[in-house]
Amino acid sequence: LDQTAWEKLPDSIVTCSSLNEATAILPNPSCTAALRIRTLPKSTAQELLEYVDSNPEWPGIEEFHPLEATWDRIAVIDFTRVPANSDKDPLSQAIGYGRNLPPRFSPQVASAQRAISEVMSVLPAKLAALISEDAAELLSALHRNTGYRQYKLALELVVGDTCQKWHCDQNTARALVTYVGPGTLCAHERGV
Repeated sequence: LDQTAWEKLPDSIVTCSSLNEATAILPNPSCTAALRIRTLPKSTAQELLEYVDSNPEWPGIEEFHPLEATWDRIAVIDFTRVPANSDKDPLSQAIGYGRNLPPRFSPQVASAQRAISEVMSVLPAKLAALISEDAAELLSALHRNTGYRQYKLALELVVGDTCQKWHCDQNTARALVTYVGPGTLCAHERGV
């Protein structure tokens, strides 16, 4: 969308035809959310549903309170050291840190791809590969279109009410992908 079209947008959810378009509109203050609808192949959707229905137990869940609504795997993907006008793929130059990765500011750094793989390591190999590819595509588009330098990558298995995690007061911007279930419900902050 051009600047004139952005200025005419009310606080709204904008339906976009591509990931690039959705990530490009996110920084606009008048955009409550950018929505890109896509359907997974039926076999992939079925595999994801079967995985969730199997009641997987991720490593480290013993650290959560029994009433915790979400089990998550998190890494921070950091593009701070990526030169602005590099000919290389920015994601290949980004670094990651988090659990089972070198700590932030460590002299030994992990690649962003290693961080993505660590987050997805709780999934069966085929699903991990698919969702890792999605994450890489999303991170690249977000970096290209928002100008932000750091992103929290989280794989979450929602087992209760987590709506407070996604309110406007908790995030500058967010990109959510729902793989199993009815999707992500969006509402204006004033209505919540």
